[in-house]
Amino acid sequence: MPDFQPLTLKRAEHAYNRYFEQVPPGIPLESVAHPDYWMHVRKSFRPFDVIECVALDGTFSATVRVVQTSKDGVSLKLRVEQVWRASTAAKAEPIKAEKEARYVTQHKGRGVWAVVEKRTGEVVADGFDKDSAEAERNRLEAVADAEAQKIAA
Repeated sequence: MPDFQPLTLKRAEHAYNRYFEQVPPGIPLESVAHPDYWMHVRKSFRPFDVIECVALDGTFSATVRVVQTSKDGVSLKLRVEQVWRASTAAKAEPIKAEKEARYVTQHKGRGVWAVVEKRTGEVVADGFDKDSAEAERNRLEAVADAEAQKIAA
Protein backbone atom coordinates (compact mmCIF):
# COMPACT_ATOMS: atom_id res chain seq x y z
CA MET A 1 0.00 0.00 0.00
CA PRO A 2 1.36 3.48 -0.88
CA ASP A 3 2.76 5.70 1.88
CA PHE A 4 0.60 8.66 0.84
CA GLN A 5 -3.04 8.61 -0.17
CA PRO A 6 -4.99 11.76 -1.13
CA LEU A 7 -7.93 12.59 1.08
CA THR A 8 -9.50 15.19 -1.21
CA LEU A 9 -9.47 16.11 -4.89
CA LYS A 10 -9.44 19.54 -6.53
CA ARG A 11 -11.68 20.40 -9.44
CA ALA A 12 -9.54 21.23 -12.46
CA GLU A 13 -11.13 24.66 -12.98
CA HIS A 14 -9.94 25.65 -9.50
CA ALA A 15 -6.42 24.26 -9.92
CA TYR A 16 -5.41 25.82 -13.25
CA ASN A 17 -6.63 27.89 -16.20
CA ARG A 18 -6.94 26.79 -19.82
CA TYR A 19 -6.06 29.20 -22.63
CA PHE A 20 -6.21 29.02 -26.40
CA GLU A 21 -3.70 30.62 -28.79
CA GLN A 22 -4.02 30.87 -32.57
CA VAL A 23 -0.41 30.96 -33.73
CA PRO A 24 0.14 33.16 -36.81
CA PRO A 25 1.35 31.42 -40.00
CA GLY A 26 5.09 30.84 -40.25
CA ILE A 27 5.83 30.76 -36.52
CA PRO A 28 7.32 27.39 -35.53
CA LEU A 29 6.45 25.41 -32.40
CA GLU A 30 9.95 26.06 -31.06
CA SER A 31 9.16 29.79 -30.86
CA VAL A 32 5.81 29.17 -29.17
CA ALA A 33 7.51 26.99 -26.55
CA HIS A 34 9.94 29.82 -25.71
CA PRO A 35 8.95 32.19 -22.84
CA ASP A 36 9.65 35.28 -24.96
CA TYR A 37 6.69 34.42 -27.21
CA TRP A 38 4.40 35.02 -24.21
CA MET A 39 6.12 38.26 -23.12
CA HIS A 40 3.01 40.46 -23.21
CA VAL A 41 0.72 38.05 -21.35
CA ARG A 42 3.08 36.13 -19.08
CA LYS A 43 1.86 37.94 -15.93
CA SER A 44 -1.54 36.29 -16.49
CA PHE A 45 -0.13 32.78 -16.08
CA ARG A 46 0.17 30.76 -12.92
CA PRO A 47 1.76 27.34 -12.39
CA PHE A 48 -0.06 24.40 -14.01
CA ASP A 49 -1.97 26.59 -16.53
CA VAL A 50 -2.47 24.94 -19.92
CA ILE A 51 -2.28 26.69 -23.30
CA GLU A 52 -3.70 25.00 -26.38
CA CYS A 53 -1.80 26.29 -29.41
CA VAL A 54 -2.98 25.81 -32.98
CA ALA A 55 -0.93 27.07 -35.94
CA LEU A 56 -3.14 28.87 -38.44
CA ASP A 57 -1.04 27.49 -41.30
CA GLY A 58 -1.87 23.94 -40.18
CA THR A 59 1.69 22.89 -39.38
CA PHE A 60 1.13 21.95 -35.73
CA SER A 61 -1.16 21.78 -32.75
CA ALA A 62 0.28 21.57 -29.24
CA THR A 63 -0.54 21.70 -25.57
CA VAL A 64 1.90 23.78 -23.50
CA ARG A 65 1.91 23.71 -19.69
CA VAL A 66 3.22 26.49 -17.47
CA VAL A 67 5.69 24.81 -15.13
CA GLN A 68 6.90 27.80 -13.12
CA THR A 69 6.37 31.55 -12.85
CA SER A 70 8.12 34.18 -10.78
CA LYS A 71 6.23 36.40 -8.34
CA ASP A 72 7.02 39.51 -10.39
CA GLY A 73 5.84 37.79 -13.60
CA VAL A 74 9.18 38.23 -15.35
CA SER A 75 10.33 34.62 -15.60
CA LEU A 76 8.32 31.77 -17.04
CA LYS A 77 9.10 28.08 -17.61
CA LEU A 78 7.04 26.04 -20.06
CA ARG A 79 6.77 22.39 -21.08
CA VAL A 80 5.33 21.10 -24.35
CA GLU A 81 3.14 18.13 -23.42
CA GLN A 82 1.29 17.07 -26.55
CA VAL A 83 2.20 17.80 -30.15
CA TRP A 84 0.61 17.07 -33.49
CA ARG A 85 2.54 18.02 -36.61
CA ALA A 86 1.36 17.94 -40.21
CA SER A 87 2.51 14.82 -42.02
CA THR A 88 5.67 15.12 -44.07
CA ALA A 89 3.82 13.76 -47.10
CA ALA A 90 1.47 16.75 -47.02
CA LYS A 91 4.42 19.16 -46.79
CA ALA A 92 6.82 17.30 -49.13
CA GLU A 93 7.11 20.03 -51.78
CA PRO A 94 7.73 23.01 -49.44
CA ILE A 95 10.31 21.07 -47.44
CA LYS A 96 12.17 20.12 -50.62
CA ALA A 97 12.26 23.75 -51.76
CA GLU A 98 13.50 24.87 -48.33
CA LYS A 99 16.34 22.30 -48.31
CA GLU A 100 17.69 23.76 -51.55
CA ALA A 101 17.65 27.32 -50.22
CA ARG A 102 20.83 28.91 -48.91
CA TYR A 103 18.99 31.14 -46.45
CA VAL A 104 15.90 30.75 -44.27
CA THR A 105 13.85 33.16 -42.19
CA GLN A 106 13.47 32.52 -38.47
CA HIS A 107 11.21 34.06 -35.87
CA LYS A 108 13.36 35.40 -33.04
CA GLY A 109 10.56 36.38 -30.69
CA ARG A 110 8.76 39.63 -29.97
CA GLY A 111 7.72 39.95 -33.62
CA VAL A 112 11.33 40.12 -34.84
CA TRP A 113 12.48 37.98 -37.77
CA ALA A 114 15.99 37.23 -39.03
CA VAL A 115 17.61 35.77 -42.13
CA VAL A 116 19.89 32.83 -41.31
CA GLU A 117 22.40 31.02 -43.49
CA LYS A 118 21.05 27.49 -43.51
CA ARG A 119 24.36 25.63 -43.75
CA THR A 120 26.13 27.40 -40.86
CA GLY A 121 23.20 28.72 -38.81
CA GLU A 122 24.77 32.20 -38.87
CA VAL A 123 22.40 35.17 -38.65
CA VAL A 124 23.18 37.33 -41.68
CA ALA A 125 20.44 39.94 -41.18
CA ASP A 126 17.95 40.60 -38.39
CA GLY A 127 15.47 43.10 -36.99
CA PHE A 128 12.82 42.60 -39.69
CA ASP A 129 9.10 41.99 -39.64
CA LYS A 130 8.10 38.74 -41.38
CA ASP A 131 7.48 40.19 -44.86
CA SER A 132 10.69 42.25 -44.83
CA ALA A 133 12.72 39.24 -43.69
CA GLU A 134 11.30 37.18 -46.55
CA ALA A 135 12.14 39.97 -49.02
CA GLU A 136 15.71 40.18 -47.65
CA ARG A 137 16.05 36.39 -47.90
CA ASN A 138 14.95 36.51 -51.55
CA ARG A 139 17.43 39.34 -52.24
CA LEU A 140 20.29 37.40 -50.62
CA GLU A 141 19.35 34.27 -52.60
CA ALA A 142 19.43 36.30 -55.83
CA VAL A 143 22.86 37.76 -54.98
CA ALA A 144 24.22 34.28 -54.16
CA ASP A 145 22.79 32.87 -57.41
CA ALA A 146 24.41 35.70 -59.41
CA GLU A 147 27.78 35.03 -57.75
CA ALA A 148 27.48 31.30 -58.45
CA GLN A 149 26.76 32.01 -62.11
CA LYS A 150 29.83 34.31 -62.34
CA ILE A 151 32.03 31.55 -60.93
CA ALA A 152 30.54 28.93 -63.27
CA ALA A 153 31.05 31.16 -66.33
